[in-house]
Amino acid sequence: MKKTIKKIKKVGGILVALMLSVFISSCSKDQLTYNVIVTEPDAINAIRNDLLPSFGGYILQVNNALVIVNGQVLKCGDKKSLSTSNSKLNGTDIVYSYALDWTYELNCLGTIPSLLIYDFKGSNEYDAPNMKSKDGTQGHYELNGLENSKNVFTLNTDYTRTGTQTSKIGDKNSFTSKLIIHSSNIVADKNSLQIKSGNASVKIDGTSVSGDNFSYEGTIEFLGNNKAKIILNSGQAYIITW
Repeated sequence: MKKTIKKIKKVGGILVALMLSVFISSCSKDQLTYNVIVTEPDAINAIRNDLLPSFGGYILQVNNALVIVNGQVLKCGDKKSLSTSNSKLNGTDIVYSYALDWTYELNCLGTIPSLLIYDFKGSNEYDAPNMKSKDGTQGHYELNGLENSKNVFTLNTDYTRTGTQTSKIGDKNSFTSKLIIHSSNIVADKNSLQIKSGNASVKIDGTSVSGDNFSYEGTIEFLGNNKAKIILNSGQAYIITW
């Protein structure tokens, strides 16, 4: 009788061990197969924030380029460099900082200024109610319309930010990404230095914390009066203002 009880206990112990093994194995598989999907709203928030001047983004750097040309007397062939930086750390829901090193060169047709070429590179980060981000930033801008007879500037721009983002809303996804904005017809007023019109292509791709890749691309249309429209894969229009 005692031997039978011992055998039952032994078999019971083996069954418990097997059940625990299956449970642990199942948990491990669940963890390995759990996917973090970066959604279009995540992508829109990242693009929006990387555009807005209140985050130190693309639009602010367009404005900085225009300030440079308005604030200096340049001669044909001049090559210069400068650093720009700013931060907003207190008294606001949006905390940002950027530090960029610029080089720029004035090209002329004969003695008439025709094109100002900018290159910049540095860092940019922000912490906002919807997302936080830390990035490396670089850009290449070409500014036309320098003639006194023209009342607007036209810009060609290539702008790239690469870094990490963490959403604070929705599923609160974290991901690494590369954002590219390219345009050839951004029109800015010479007096107000504000963007009046233009279109840009935009692409953001990267990887979520679970290793899942994502990619969204589309267009940005600048509507004037500090407003723009973003359209990505779904075809839905997102309006941003600044």
